[in-house]
Amino acid sequence: MTCKKILFVTSDSFPFSGASSNVLLKLLVQGGLADLYKILVLSKKDNSITQSTEYDCFKLFNYSIEEKKCVTGMTQRNKNIFLKIRRYLYNKKRSKAFYDKKDANTVYNSLKNIDPNEYDFIISVLGGKFFETVAVLKYCKKYKKPFGIYQLDPCMNNKGEPKSNHYSRIKFEKTLYKHAKFIITTPIIFWEHQSDSLCTHLDKVFPLEFPLVSPNIRVETTADKDVTKCLYCGSLYSNIRTPDYLLDLLAESLTKGKIELTFVGRNCDTFSSLRPELPIKWLGVVSSDEAKQMVDEAHVLINIGNTIDNQVPSKIFDYISSGKPIINLYKIKNCPTLKYLDKYPLALNIFENKDCFVENVQKIDSFLANVKTVEGVPSKYIIDLYKECTPEFCANRVKTIIEENY
Repeated sequence: MTCKKILFVTSDSFPFSGASSNVLLKLLVQGGLADLYKILVLSKKDNSITQSTEYDCFKLFNYSIEEKKCVTGMTQRNKNIFLKIRRYLYNKKRSKAFYDKKDANTVYNSLKNIDPNEYDFIISVLGGKFFETVAVLKYCKKYKKPFGIYQLDPCMNNKGEPKSNHYSRIKFEKTLYKHAKFIITTPIIFWEHQSDSLCTHLDKVFPLEFPLVSPNIRVETTADKDVTKCLYCGSLYSNIRTPDYLLDLLAESLTKGKIELTFVGRNCDTFSSLRPELPIKWLGVVSSDEAKQMVDEAHVLINIGNTIDNQVPSKIFDYISSGKPIINLYKIKNCPTLKYLDKYPLALNIFENKDCFVENVQKIDSFLANVKTVEGVPSKYIIDLYKECTPEFCANRVKTIIEENY
């Protein structure tokens, strides 16, 4: 039997925002999956987006979930304390539940409202939450629909989940893997879990790189610029990904007006009180089009690694695609970003080590001075170097996996 119609389910606001949306959009449009199958997508409704999608190669369904209220009017330290207390109370309230039951029920009811004759197969894009996949498993078991998993994120297994949640989640994962027709996962997740939760299902596990390296991002010259525009584009998290060390490294250059530094993305604006004396632009979330334009206009792109070793910030692939110089700060020596940026010709990888602070400042100053005269890495070279991370390569693998396991 050949699968012709696929329903993707994601917790992101597809196609507008989120790492999973970025991956899915690249597979469907640039990779060409939407040319091979009738595509339906069930995703979270983004209430801040009023315009309709510009794509006509898929049919979009939405579910609405209540957004958690943001904390405003606090210093960063007080906000961190408040968030820790709220997270503790939330985990205590939900006991052994590793997902939001209300959100899972919302997705489940949305699945029931879609005509099952419109699709042959469901693929749950697991990237940051669990509730959408809980709903998919429940629905497919009850209504006998085949499904697969596209696992992009280790989700709550970020080295800090409560033991009660951890055991409950592992139990769910084993049930999930048992019923799934296939499990597409990242090399990092496969490496970490091939001997535990995935070990009895290795025959249907397929490691796949991130399909995010594309030649379609414009490269601008950085030559003859009086001020070097540096950009961090992505999320910041108080316990996982913070800019403290970066700001210390760039403080003198910022003060002397040698560089301009902009942060844009989720939670970035909440760090504005970190070094108020420095001339930094702290922006929040912007549209994907605005983010792409900011990457185009930047001279140097900055990545900040995580304190955990089982996640790769998806933005580094957009950075690589741009061909622009990249400063990559990593917090742990086995940081997964190094696998990709060690071989990038215009990358400066800096380990956040207080003992090497002066040396690291000198490295950055030298790097910024040298890249002002470069044109960027040619697209053809990038595509050859990162072939397994291109939408076309990954979409072809996904097609083969679907056809062989449906």
